[in-house]
Amino acid sequence: RAPLRRYRVGTELFRIAARIENRFELIAIAKPLIAEIAAETKESCLLGLLTPSGSRIVLSYKIDTQFSNRFNFDLLTNITPVWGSLGRAILAWLKPADVRQALAEAGPSPATGAPVPDWKSFQDDLKLIRERGIAVSRGQRAALNAVGVSTPFFDASGRVRGGLGVVAPDVRMLPERIASIETLVKLQARNLSRLLGHHSGRTSTLVGRFNPALGQAGAI
Repeated sequence: RAPLRRYRVGTELFRIAARIENRFELIAIAKPLIAEIAAETKESCLLGLLTPSGSRIVLSYKIDTQFSNRFNFDLLTNITPVWGSLGRAILAWLKPADVRQALAEAGPSPATGAPVPDWKSFQDDLKLIRERGIAVSRGQRAALNAVGVSTPFFDASGRVRGGLGVVAPDVRMLPERIASIETLVKLQARNLSRLLGHHSGRTSTLVGRFNPALGQAGAI
């Protein structure tokens, strides 16, 4: 509010604009890397970004496969990260409070109607994802026959910002092909993290050996 009953642009608008600009810049940086994944796999590739709340993700960019047997993904949709490899790859690196919030907000599986996982089993799943650096899901979100392979990427501060993923029907996702996609997705996620100013040692310090009980991580 300005004098004489006038209004002017305030600092809050600048703060919001900066957040939006940063998000679009990240997408622009990620696009060529996602294009490389799509060109090599010939499958649908997704970019998911963590929202400021820390308990939701937004599907921010995609390249659809040219195969007729494929799944539809709506961009700019705010979804729970509990179901699907893309969300779980991100959740694995968040604090327990954020994971609990995500579980509280999540409904049943969109694909099967399965109930939200219990805390213990979900923590076991996230621990395995952290150890492997990759999340693989089957029939959790897109469809019963959908297989997702995703991995997270990090910013200069070592915080997880989002994930890169490939989703395809199970008939095209045999074990050896999943393994090759895992390698490719990990490589491009590392490239994206590096472009965002991230150094692998910094992630290890911040979130390596994550302790769910304490909500913190110790150095490796």
